[in-house]
Amino acid sequence: MLLSILIVGLAYDTALPQSAIPKQGTTDPSTAQALNGLKPVRPQKVTQSAIASKALASKTRSIVEPANYQELVIPNALHLDNGQTDVTYETESAALTCDGHDNIYDFVADRRSQSAGRYYFLDWSRADLWVGTSGFTNPASSFVDGSNTAGQVEGSFGFQEGFNFGSQLPSLLSGQVGAQLGMRFVQSNLDGSGVSDSSRNQMFATAGLFRRIDYGFQGGMVVDYLRDQWVYQGDLWQIRGELSFLFSPAHELGFRFTDGGRTHRQSVRLASGTTVDVAIEPMDTYRLFGRMRFGQCAASSAEIQLGTSREGGVLLGCTLQNPLSGQIGLETAATYFLPQPSAVNPDTREAWNLSMALVWTPGRMFGRQRDYNRPLFEVAGNGSFIASRP
Repeated sequence: MLLSILIVGLAYDTALPQSAIPKQGTTDPSTAQALNGLKPVRPQKVTQSAIASKALASKTRSIVEPANYQELVIPNALHLDNGQTDVTYETESAALTCDGHDNIYDFVADRRSQSAGRYYFLDWSRADLWVGTSGFTNPASSFVDGSNTAGQVEGSFGFQEGFNFGSQLPSLLSGQVGAQLGMRFVQSNLDGSGVSDSSRNQMFATAGLFRRIDYGFQGGMVVDYLRDQWVYQGDLWQIRGELSFLFSPAHELGFRFTDGGRTHRQSVRLASGTTVDVAIEPMDTYRLFGRMRFGQCAASSAEIQLGTSREGGVLLGCTLQNPLSGQIGLETAATYFLPQPSAVNPDTREAWNLSMALVWTPGRMFGRQRDYNRPLFEVAGNGSFIASRP
């Protein structure tokens, strides 16, 4: 009896032990004891709610949802599914509803329990897949002839598709570091343009490491690659990193940078017959950003950006994500770079990007999954990877 009281008392101040998480394909009687803070709708009853309420109030990095569970967030209820058992727990605490910003972690468990989860790198439950439109221009879309006069400034419009996968690295920092891999494909100028009869095809790839938390500092670093096939054939890469501070799970401030790699040089022949020497490199950028979650179950998110580049100028940006239905959401993003007025041919140094896409998140509700191993970075695009001129 004393031992049982001691175990329950420790559960108030510590995360659930790994042994308390039911294993797939088994029916563990300790499940009811580990989750005795929740009241089940079926098939059994657990009447006390103190443990779950205390765990939410603690707000520590070590408290997360187990990786081997899939979460369906609905008002006043939690749904756990490990592939074999199917138990829905009804909460008695108002803190577990979808009415505020600070309750977006609807189920909490020991961070170490993720080591008992799955480690598939291409995990569909942590994936984003999208299709949409994209319009953009950048300094690499402008051409200068031998007399150093501005050539035609090209704006490109077309379509985009892509995917972004996240995964856990169990052997690195006790599984508290995630990895991601994604690609974006953009097809534009489908009927040609004033400088080339060819369409413009871009392939972006992003891969790197990150670490998510509930409160405090989080961040990561990725490598971006761009294959730009147009009047020129360019291969560029850059490093992109960010560090942010979470004041709550719904409010975040941070800093993001990009540092370009190689410069691509090539002589190209324009549709007019003029031959020009082209040099293209990634633009180094530095941005401050603020991000917040809002709406029902905090499923919507918005981000604003303010920054500059290595050559000066002003960089503005925003991103908005909203759920539409179930696993489908809408993402819109805009970026604008205003060069310094003193720049040579400043109209050819301007850059902007506007994209809109329908996003499908298989295996989870859009914007509601609180998995620490879902991708932290968006896959590179013409807003985060700006092709410029030296």
